[in-house]
Amino acid sequence: MHEFFYIIEGRGIFQIEGRDVEVTPGTFLHMAPQEKHGIWVPKDFQEPLRMVVTGVTIGEKKRL
Repeated sequence: MHEFFYIIEGRGIFQIEGRDVEVTPGTFLHMAPQEKHGIWVPKDFQEPLRMVVTGVTIGEKKRL
């Protein structure tokens, strides 16, 4: 699945393939399928992290 993250408010850390990236409002991230990632908010960041997250599934089309 392709995942998309848009940061609305707050600050946080995304770990992408072992690399830490600080995110702030206006940050847009795309995670490709199988790309390892994690998200957290360190205790010293004062406000909650708010974001919009959506994804697009890839692969074979399933018949109903």
